[in-house]
Amino acid sequence: EKGFLALDDSRKRLKLPREAYGDVYFTGYFKGEFEPADYPVRSGGNTAIVPLPIAGASTAPGAGGLSAPQVVTSQQATPAPRAAFPTYSFSVKRGEGMSLGLPISGIPLAMNFLNAAEATGIVTLADASTYQADHDVIMDTLRQWSKKPGVAIELKAACEYAGKDYVFLRVIQRVYMVGAVDVSLQTSEKTQAGVQAGLAGEAADRTISVNDFDASLEKQASLLRKLNELAGAGKIGGSVSFNTATARNVGLREVFDRPLVVGYLGMDVPYFSSGELGSSIPTYTHLTEQSLRDPQPLALDELVVLNRELGYAANDSARSDAALAAMTDASKQLGLDELAAQGKAAALTADANVRAEQTVALSKRFIASVNLKSIAGPSHAEFRDQAIEVMERVWTARNVR
Repeated sequence: EKGFLALDDSRKRLKLPREAYGDVYFTGYFKGEFEPADYPVRSGGNTAIVPLPIAGASTAPGAGGLSAPQVVTSQQATPAPRAAFPTYSFSVKRGEGMSLGLPISGIPLAMNFLNAAEATGIVTLADASTYQADHDVIMDTLRQWSKKPGVAIELKAACEYAGKDYVFLRVIQRVYMVGAVDVSLQTSEKTQAGVQAGLAGEAADRTISVNDFDASLEKQASLLRKLNELAGAGKIGGSVSFNTATARNVGLREVFDRPLVVGYLGMDVPYFSSGELGSSIPTYTHLTEQSLRDPQPLALDELVVLNRELGYAANDSARSDAALAAMTDASKQLGLDELAAQGKAAALTADANVRAEQTVALSKRFIASVNLKSIAGPSHAEFRDQAIEVMERVWTARNVR
């Protein structure tokens, strides 16, 4: 209900190879340099929207030596795909804890400035990014880990303790991160005493005439400097920047030294007491759908290896045509007539690039069809054994292995 899912039984951080990310993003983001053990970090400090001194001009009140508010930033973007989130609102009362789910350290200072007993606010998750690893690589790595003797003993014991033939392994495959938060805090109280050195009395008026604009802007700039000095004195100045302040409103941005993980997408993979893994289920679906049937073991390891061999060959320009021919032959022998016809048609495509794209797409459909028929239906075991025999023979004949 609060949007958080406890992960209190962490068993293993899977060490994924480079291709776990390269297969998803190619060279679009990480460019082969990203490793799971590396933390995305940013250099520099704050991002703020503040008036800046004009070169050669006096910054004394009334001298007009400050520019209009500008974005000031020295942070380095995280090299990951961008993401976006909707804003959300919250309320806070003095003396009570905040259930924001994020460590926003500038809110107490803002409450002191407003001298408010309670306030409402809006949080915008900024500088957001996300990345994920390839599903097939994750499953291969998870399978290898689950077969380690010590791990297998623990997992089989967990099955016995649960009183079932299986237990679920929850695997995180995508994370969402934010680099900063923008907070707007507002109070409806009419009286402000200005606890922090009378700063509330220095706030700019809510309505500003054209004639008073420059004076109000300078007043706002002076107030923001003092607020940020207070933030620095409170040892949060390296992360919090105030960008607006009136008698009833405060706006601030807090930048995290490392991107903060705020969410994830996971999959639940059944592990069976026989040592096999089942087909993955999206975590959210597993938690919300009440009509899901008990899971069944996935195809045998031999079938998994054969599927992976076809996938690698289909994505290899030197072996793409061989993969297409092998997939077409196997489809025909396994009774997958529609795939066999589509593979035959794709082989006649003159454009090599288009043919390669068709090969990748058809190979994925072939793998999905074989996996489904191998774990479902009254004769799935027989089909699985036949598929393994046919694919081993055809892959060898077509030099796919």
